[in-house]
Amino acid sequence: GNGHGAIAALLQERGVRVEMLLDEGTPTIAAGSAKLNSKFDLALVSTAQKGYASLDLSVNMTGGHAGTPDDAGTSVSILAEAVARLQASARPPRVRRPVSDMLAIVAPFQPPLQKIIFKRQTFFGGALARLLAKTSPKTAAMVRTTSAVTMFHGGVKDHILPQFAIATVNNRILPGETVEEVKEHARRAIADPRVHVSIHTGGAEPREP
Repeated sequence: GNGHGAIAALLQERGVRVEMLLDEGTPTIAAGSAKLNSKFDLALVSTAQKGYASLDLSVNMTGGHAGTPDDAGTSVSILAEAVARLQASARPPRVRRPVSDMLAIVAPFQPPLQKIIFKRQTFFGGALARLLAKTSPKTAAMVRTTSAVTMFHGGVKDHILPQFAIATVNNRILPGETVEEVKEHARRAIADPRVHVSIHTGGAEPREP
């Protein structure tokens, strides 16, 4: 909706200057639940905003009776294969400045090995990004663009070959990447001209200090 715009307009009309905005979304990491946090509970403060873009993957094929399917597959099976290829080609993890700053701040409170890694990020950067990507879904989301298939539709009858199938993939984009790059990555990963890739909703580019 447009509630946020109305609130901003009202505050501006009243001459209110906002110093802080508290919003949902930032994870809390319990002590001992991740390799970057062994001693204390961490409540993370967001200093950047990931981008947002949902992609539609769609396939149009000739319909017909299910008793005489084409060897090439149906729109649903072709789309399912495309989704599987996309899910298998995750974007590479990278430690951006907001995460780098956070790790530097928590470094003094970590065991010796983590303390060294967090303080010497220039040397351990690649390994650190891969470690965070594998530790948990929460830490993985901090270092890479995430993609999640959230909707899949195709077919109207069990005995009819589906002419059209569509899947929607929600992407949360790491700062340093763009909506267009995410869209192009999907095209390259799927590598099938029968699958059309388009923006489901207007994308928002990521922001960081």
